[in-house]
Amino acid sequence: MKALALITVLVACGSDPHSPDAAVVVHDAAHDAGPDAPADAPIDAAVGPAIGMIEVSQGIGNGSAASSADASFGTTTVFGPVVGTDGPCTIYGLAQNPPRFSAGAITITGTASAITLNPTGTAPNVSYSPAATVPKPAFTAGATLTFTGAGGPDVGAFTATVTAPETLAGFTPPTTISRAGYTATWTAGTATTMWVIMAAFDPMSGDGNGVICRVGDTGSFTIPASTFAMVPASATDGFVGIGRVSPTTMTVGSTMVTVQAVSYITSGQVTITN
Repeated sequence: MKALALITVLVACGSDPHSPDAAVVVHDAAHDAGPDAPADAPIDAAVGPAIGMIEVSQGIGNGSAASSADASFGTTTVFGPVVGTDGPCTIYGLAQNPPRFSAGAITITGTASAITLNPTGTAPNVSYSPAATVPKPAFTAGATLTFTGAGGPDVGAFTATVTAPETLAGFTPPTTISRAGYTATWTAGTATTMWVIMAAFDPMSGDGNGVICRVGDTGSFTIPASTFAMVPASATDGFVGIGRVSPTTMTVGSTMVTVQAVSYITSGQVTITN
């Protein structure tokens, strides 16, 4: 399960609609602070990174325990262009190969063992990967996690902390969901941010949309029929999941950077019915 999980994962799913990693639950607390670009903002409007996200996540994906860490710095939203909004839900078109930039090496401490994310490539084709296997589990609920960016050619140095979220429980991933509406339930907690996520793909073309509904930690949320109506009818394959997100956002030069820890549960591939 790739983090940015709910972020870059959705993008990764677009290139492979059958990927078992699709639908990670989490990657854009930045939205809570308002970094998403307007829906009509062109993908190449900026010459440098406007937003960034660094995430460490752990949970259950497609029935197996997993942990991951990732980073991404781009020009608009991390997920792709905004197609529309419906209440707390944002619908994204999954961008292919969007421009990516470097903030140098990033370390995450307070985790079970220190994590280092190293950049590869030069702008606008930078990718991040862990220097070693991310520990599983990656963190303990309530731990203080510190994210430190060394600074690089595109984004300056930064340091930020978050409190690791409590472990997510009580969610049973479905195998089928209906366009009439899908209700996700989980054991309610005290988090300020929950993501209920869906990725939907056309099984023939692989084209698709990502949906992220940012809601309270109440134990239940329904993705309504009106949200499904904004996803093409040809998208009959998908993934769903939920994530308990603990984010903080800062401004580094001209870049809004969000760091977050996520506890998630995601499904395997699901069928989307009428």
